[in-house]
Amino acid sequence: DVFVEKPAGTNAKELLGVVEAAKTHTRILMVGYVYVYHPAWKKIKELLQERGQSIVKLEMDWQKWGTFNNPLIDDLLCHDIALALSAFGDITAVKILEKKGFETDLDEIRAEFSNSTRVVATAHINRYVKEKKKTVIVVGSKGSKFIWENDALYEVVGEKRNEIALADARSLEQECDAFIEAIATRKPPQTDGDFALRVRQLLDSLL
Repeated sequence: DVFVEKPAGTNAKELLGVVEAAKTHTRILMVGYVYVYHPAWKKIKELLQERGQSIVKLEMDWQKWGTFNNPLIDDLLCHDIALALSAFGDITAVKILEKKGFETDLDEIRAEFSNSTRVVATAHINRYVKEKKKTVIVVGSKGSKFIWENDALYEVVGEKRNEIALADARSLEQECDAFIEAIATRKPPQTDGDFALRVRQLLDSLL
């Protein structure tokens, strides 16, 4: 059984070989898309399910400093693609709307993600900012709206932001627990090989 850090493979063909090997030998393959296991993301999905809602809109904004020795698309945009896949099941296309370079050729990017019918998510990443802040806005099919900001979660009701309590466990702990559970139950984790392969394919489409 193997846990590998994201994005797993330098291209889809390479990763496909690993995915097929895992299936052939009945092994668990999990890729570390840590934000998919964040308590805030899990709580959003849980609350929407309880209310009979699906996610209809996702807006992601990420500001941080570096790292500049890894390509932005592979290092950072892959996380937003993973969240979009977790939200919508599949994404058929990723389109870059704007890109800028400061320290490297590509340090800021704006992108949109589509499914078969419409644009469902947007992402903005700027890794040339001293302040570290990741914000995810989630809109449900019956109007519920959540703002996930760093490690805090709020529900927007009218003009108010109501904070929602989260589990104490950090996302990395939740991710490790998911891998251990997958090993014990022999059931594929959410970010299994097939999930990672879809992320890799979407990344490849941008290269």
